[in-house]
Amino acid sequence: MSVEVNPSLIGLQPFLGQVLDAAETAQSLLSEDGRVLCGNAQARAIFASADGISLDGGQQLTFAMPLDAIRWKELLAVGIGRFLIGRLSGAHPYRAHLFPLTGEDLVTRAYRFLLVLHDPSTAPMHSIAAVQDLYRLTEAETEVLQALAAGRSVEEIAKQRGNAPATVRTQLKALYRKTRTSRQAELLRLVLPAA
Repeated sequence: MSVEVNPSLIGLQPFLGQVLDAAETAQSLLSEDGRVLCGNAQARAIFASADGISLDGGQQLTFAMPLDAIRWKELLAVGIGRFLIGRLSGAHPYRAHLFPLTGEDLVTRAYRFLLVLHDPSTAPMHSIAAVQDLYRLTEAETEVLQALAAGRSVEEIAKQRGNAPATVRTQLKALYRKTRTSRQAELLRLVLPAA
């Protein structure tokens, strides 16, 4: 990834690239205006695939879905947050997290944000709380997800919660819709190491 960099950072950029490459997720360091200045191999692969997110000639992020471009601009203006990035392939959306880098040292003056991209098709999230937050699940839907992850059936969940099985099935359908999954195995893959 060739980018224009502050000359005082030229010696630092390879080191930062090595640090980012050690991460298991796609990570990029961004300028204040959102240009990608440095990224690890996983991030470069995601951008090169152009499956919902890519880089233009000026290293600005571009999005295949117009709504994602709007959300990105809003997120960049706030300087912190997360959102889903739709994919042209139909695969589960990337989960994007933007973190501000603060301080007045040489690194944080040039690199203002850390962008972390998570591809759910390559690794599970493992955190039900993170899934709840990202997909905006209700408490009831989260309880159903936790029970499914613990190996309970719809009937067992209904009995435990004092609901009719039809209520739990309705909540399960809502989980599928919100997480863009269609089967329990896909849903559980978001929170379990191997489902």
